[in-house]
Amino acid sequence: MRIALISAVLLSCSLFCSAQLMTTLHKDGPSLIESGAPFQAERVTHMERALPDGIKTVRDVHETLARDFDGRVMDRSEVTSGAQNGPSPHRIFFTLIDPVTHIETSWDSVTMKGMQLHFKPEQSIMVRPSPQVQSSSVPHFTRDKVTVRKEDLGTRQIAGLIAKGTRMVTVIPVGLIGNDKEIEMRHDVWLADNFNIPLLDEEENPFSGLYRIEVTSLAQTAPDPALFKLPNGLKVRDFPLPGLSGSHSLTQLPPVR
Repeated sequence: MRIALISAVLLSCSLFCSAQLMTTLHKDGPSLIESGAPFQAERVTHMERALPDGIKTVRDVHETLARDFDGRVMDRSEVTSGAQNGPSPHRIFFTLIDPVTHIETSWDSVTMKGMQLHFKPEQSIMVRPSPQVQSSSVPHFTRDKVTVRKEDLGTRQIAGLIAKGTRMVTVIPVGLIGNDKEIEMRHDVWLADNFNIPLLDEEENPFSGLYRIEVTSLAQTAPDPALFKLPNGLKVRDFPLPGLSGSHSLTQLPPVR
């Protein structure tokens, strides 16, 4: 069963900053963590939702992702359109995942405050911008209540790699939630054989709208080691797993030399 946890940046929104990134921990499946397979990539997330009065909300997030030979991952993200709090101050969000210490550290450039999550060695980790609509707004059903079909989308080139696409369509029957017509919820995932992160992941349904996250450029080369150093004076709150119990005191990390 998948365990979804709000990432350090998202957890800190009520304390320090606006929500930006979401981390998902699970037992298997695609993971950002992989040693011996460094890369540098650019990723763009587009979110679009139509409101009942005809107004459309749009939000775009740009990420720079890097992974070193040890499997450490740095994610740098910023909202490029649809920012809720305006353009000033310009805020950049960072997430550093370290599979050696099993710690994820997230913070933002304005407050220089963030949080740390401790994850288990066997867990797979994915990071992505948090959607405009929380998952609690989307109905969840057991498989006996809905119809799910799988479709082969063939292959296409994405960011220089050949990716194979799979579509999952969930059909909500008439009357299940008071609906007078069938409702379809679509989820497309494009994966390459030699890269363990989805190159394109797109979801669309009438509840949360469109959510598309796509790798736009990719170089399977080692990034600059300086990218994985925590900034001097960063203050974090510690959230050991499981749960959010444990030390919640604000601590200052030692300077990075």
